Amino acid sequence: MPRANKANKANKSDRLKEMLPLVSKMSRQDLLRHFKKWEITDRQIDNYIRECNEILKSEFEKFKPNAAAYIYNNRLEIYRQALYEGDLLVARGIQSDIAKMTGVDTASIDITSKGEALTGFTIKLLDEDTADD
Repeated sequence: MPRANKANKANKSDRLKEMLPLVSKMSRQDLLRHFKKWEITDRQIDNYIRECNEILKSEFEKFKPNAAAYIYNNRLEIYRQALYEGDLLVARGIQSDIAKMTGVDTASIDITSKGEALTGFTIKLLDEDTADD
């Protein structure tokens, strides 16, 4: 390729910004086809792909220490939105996710059978004389 297409720092920064969101979504071949518009070599595009991957790794390393808090807060926001919209199925799923994240084992919480196996249910009808006992 002619040297006229060599990028200066500003062009390189613009190219990386344009490529960055696509690197994790597209194959190398798709990226090569997509960025042929820059009229640069495949090798240079590969260099940009490598730099984008390094940026993504660096961003992930910054995110990782607080990942649980970010995920928890995102789940909590989705939970609130689901309750607001009345979508109880989604709210229940998010509630289950939050329980798992915080280590609450909801499978071991028994609020109905006092630890006994559930085999059915019984309805006791009390007359007014025995209701106070």
